[in-house]
Amino acid sequence: MVAENLIEMINRNYDIGTIIGVKQTHKMNEHTFFVDTASTKYVLKTNVRPDFALIQDKVSAFLTERGFCQSFILRNKYNRLISEDLFIIYSFVDGNIYDWLSDVQFLNALKYVKTLNECIKDIPFNPSEIVDLNNWDKAKSVNFLINEFEYSHLPISKSDIALLDRGICILRENKDLISNTPKQLIHSDLGADNFIFDGDEVRSIIDFTPEYENELYSLCQFLLWNYYWVGRGDDDRVKHYLDIYYRDDAAGYDFDLYKIYILKTILFRIAGPLLENNYNIGKRFEFLNKFIKFFNQRTMF
Repeated sequence: MVAENLIEMINRNYDIGTIIGVKQTHKMNEHTFFVDTASTKYVLKTNVRPDFALIQDKVSAFLTERGFCQSFILRNKYNRLISEDLFIIYSFVDGNIYDWLSDVQFLNALKYVKTLNECIKDIPFNPSEIVDLNNWDKAKSVNFLINEFEYSHLPISKSDIALLDRGICILRENKDLISNTPKQLIHSDLGADNFIFDGDEVRSIIDFTPEYENELYSLCQFLLWNYYWVGRGDDDRVKHYLDIYYRDDAAGYDFDLYKIYILKTILFRIAGPLLENNYNIGKRFEFLNKFIKFFNQRTMF
């Protein structure tokens, strides 16, 4: 989408002053743009979901009241969160975003995720506020993965099909473990580029992607992108990070529960692309193999 078209669309829907320029925020994200005006900056996102926008609006207001630095959605000329051209404009949060986190930033982000999860569990929320709209919504469902996910006909290797067979079998055998865990509203996309830093300290988390799950699933998404994906070290370090995350939780955490949630995490990250006909995900199958072996260890650490 060219900048001139976006500027025309913005002016038609919003009163934000003179627009100096519009540019994409990242070469890999075609749906997100910086909008510079004479007085301030904004972030514009296209291809947005109405259900996510409503939840994000509620979350940002709740967290702001409790002292968190938050981006918020601007209402347009018609007092709507989403424009008639299906885009959203967010307030801009100043700070630094990184492709990967240093050790200090990683630990600070880990602690911030815990603080965030403790706070948002108090937000009034009904799971029905998240609507099943697309293939990614199917992929996050345990029932879909174990009962409806058809992958044997897909153009992937026999070894990858065998890995999916084994991973889904483990998920099926442990579905009650997930079903019986307490659930809450969580942010389910915690890659490095969703953290805004001031120095090494987390200033804010952006692009709230809502999910209704145990907080451990949020943590597993964080660890997948910021620990395993970037090759931070051995699995033994996970125990240390879990200890830090659950430092004030007298009940602690269940290693078996962690194992099944990290397996669910990578199965979601594989099933989503496959359902979208994206088969260039070989590295994710490497992680699936790793997590299956990890799960099958008699003693986790």
